[in-house]
Amino acid sequence: MPANLAFCLLENNMEINTQLTKKSAQLGNDITAIQGAGGNTSIKSGDALFIKASGMWLRDATTKSIFVEVSRRAALDLLKEGNDSFAGLIAGRLRPSVETPLHALMPHAVVVHAHCVHTIARSVMPNAQKELHQRLSGIRWQLLPYARPGLPLAYTVRDALATSPADVLILQNHGIVVGGDSVGDAFARLDEVRRRLAVPPRSAGTADTNALECRNDRGWTIPHDPAWHGLATVAENFAAACAGPFYPDHVVFLGGITPVMRDGESLSRALERFRNAAGAEPVYMLCEGKGMLVSPQLTPGAAAMIDALALVAPRLSLSRPLSALNGDDIAALLNWDAEKYRQALAKAGE
Repeated sequence: MPANLAFCLLENNMEINTQLTKKSAQLGNDITAIQGAGGNTSIKSGDALFIKASGMWLRDATTKSIFVEVSRRAALDLLKEGNDSFAGLIAGRLRPSVETPLHALMPHAVVVHAHCVHTIARSVMPNAQKELHQRLSGIRWQLLPYARPGLPLAYTVRDALATSPADVLILQNHGIVVGGDSVGDAFARLDEVRRRLAVPPRSAGTADTNALECRNDRGWTIPHDPAWHGLATVAENFAAACAGPFYPDHVVFLGGITPVMRDGESLSRALERFRNAAGAEPVYMLCEGKGMLVSPQLTPGAAAMIDALALVAPRLSLSRPLSALNGDDIAALLNWDAEKYRQALAKAGE
């Protein structure tokens, strides 16, 4: 079914459509909850599951046809088969979100999946379970260990829900999934959890633009956002940024290694060293104590992930080791066709 027709079907229930698209757009415009094309929302009507398409931005929910319709039964059948060909559930250019099986598994009418920076920060702390237990009293919740998005995460969710029903799933190194009986119920629950898990950030430092200009022999941009520079100018933030990556979208859009310019090193030399080590060209470079430089090739999707890093890192405590994605996790993401598709959409300016 063409994506635009699926969206028209959702419009048949104007009350639901207005609520879902409005709330989705509001959430998508909150950078502490959604960065770039991350996150997704869905609503069920019988066997029909309306879900955000892969690579689309929630903030565009009221201005673009970002939802597609799939058969919930068909999605669950693919999950049972271990088949991740969810793109085949619809015709047309768009694909359903890679999290379609997760949404299909949730028994709730409305499901919201967000990359909340507070939730991510809490989930990668060594005392996450204890902290969440104290803060989420009275809510049916579970903390799930990291699993690659798509089928691995869906299986983790399936097993968790079979053990104990939950309205809130805290996904370690990923974000949060919330279910509700209605649009209002789901988003209100999400707001409540985010309020309880809020983590105050460290303040950003001031960039040393003179030092950055002296070492910038490639004509890269010195960004204006002090939070971006704070990843390098605040010692704790710099250490946190180098301890990652902490969540999948960072790997997909920024890679698995933090690019750092050594003391006294030119940008050209730092890029050469990074390419030799990582086999790829970075789109940003941290200069410890000085600030950040960004490539002219920086896409909106990658910029959104720098925003995410600049929001998560200042909220991390370094008193104990953090739970970062390991080499196998990173390789699984970089070699996954579904994420290559999202990267292609980002480069095409979707």
